[in-house]
Amino acid sequence: MIRILLVMPNYGKKDYYHISMGMMMISAYLKNKGYEVHCLNQNHHPESRLQACLEEQPFDVVATGGLFIYISPIRAIINTVRRVSPKAKIVLGGTIASADPQFISDELK
Repeated sequence: MIRILLVMPNYGKKDYYHISMGMMMISAYLKNKGYEVHCLNQNHHPESRLQACLEEQPFDVVATGGLFIYISPIRAIINTVRRVSPKAKIVLGGTIASADPQFISDELK
């Protein structure tokens, strides 16, 4: 079975933030199709929680995304996945990926 980790970036807002409806819909869809889906909302954990999560169990796919203004936390997620789970496929979604795919692909190399 394919094991997927969906990671919501830390938006840096301590009191209030909008949870990603897209990520919730993707989670529900994948679970409905029989995939093993885990979710990590980094707004509720220290940044080190992602590394611990990746070390606790292997994931085939790690997905994240969001708005372009959150490129720094998204970059941190991608770099952690590459370092800790180099075999995991990384999926990037949301407007950061769809607005200018070539630019963001080059930017996050």
